[in-house]
Amino acid sequence: MILVYSATKGFSAMVMALANSRGWLDYDEEIASYWPEFSQNGKAEITIR
Repeated sequence: MILVYSATKGFSAMVMALANSRGWLDYDEEIASYWPEFSQNGKAEITIR
């Protein structure tokens, strides 16, 4: 048995880059446009970048 820490960060970054290249995701768009609940508590203007 081995421990693996942060094994999905690279894969997640690759998926985000692929989604951006296909036009499904815009790095400069606000997170709240994809996930409305995120905008609570003053986080409405945080972008994906």
